[in-house]
Amino acid sequence: MAEALATITPVAGLGMITIRADLDRAGDALAEAAGLAIPDDTATVTDGSRTLAWMSPDELLLILPVAELAAALSDLTQALTGEHGWWPTCRTRAPCST
Repeated sequence: MAEALATITPVAGLGMITIRADLDRAGDALAEAAGLAIPDDTATVTDGSRTLAWMSPDELLLILPVAELAAALSDLTQALTGEHGWWPTCRTRAPCST
């Protein structure tokens, strides 16, 4: 049998928020709400238990403890209220809401 190229292992207790927005217009508000600087193209920024990853020119992925998901989603929503072209998607095994 061929050697596996990768091993995928779930990490308990983490959730993700996918953020789609015009990063040139909303980057400062996103950074403040996420508590992390906007990463350079193809990079990530980590501080403590949170990581913000660049996924594409208009998409970021916030990875954080499940316990922080609802508050982070609320913070992002408040920071970007009225910003056209922005929407969050929360992914976790636990419920997540604003």
